[in-house]
Amino acid sequence: MVEDIGSQLVTFKLEGTENYKVWSTAVQLALHIRNKIGFINGKSVRDETDGTLQEQWDKCNVVLKETYDKQDGSVIYNLHHKIYTLTQSSMSLSEYYHECNSLWRQFDSLVDLPACTCECSSKFKEHAQLLRLMQFLMGLDDVFNSVRSIILTIKPILDVKYAFATLSRDESHRNSHSSS
Repeated sequence: MVEDIGSQLVTFKLEGTENYKVWSTAVQLALHIRNKIGFINGKSVRDETDGTLQEQWDKCNVVLKETYDKQDGSVIYNLHHKIYTLTQSSMSLSEYYHECNSLWRQFDSLVDLPACTCECSSKFKEHAQLLRLMQFLMGLDDVFNSVRSIILTIKPILDVKYAFATLSRDESHRNSHSSS
């Protein structure tokens, strides 16, 4: 129902791998209680035979779109600014990586690029991955300087996921040596 649109599903924020299972269960339960889980798992589909139900479905979609699809240049600018000024600072490496990914996913969802299957599309994807890798590496704390230098010399250049895995191994190695 439309009145559920503004209500908060869960009272706590997803923090990453630390609370994903609890958060996911809470969201699923909240959606189930509100009879909305079918919209997520695909069991609820728009009725193609009943015109009244189609109209109700479309009205709900319009209300959702009018409520949440308010973007302009300032939204994209602010998100882009967050991406380019994000630094690890007091975050753990894992938190920083997940924050970067979250911001990139948000940015991707705001920017409608045409689906391209031409020969150049893979070059554009590589370029976008390179930019993300550089953003990620630039925001790292200085403790990762030596590993960052190694990552930048690897050919072919790693993507962000592999760079994060490399940095994580180094961090684990350093932590195990400092504790012993």
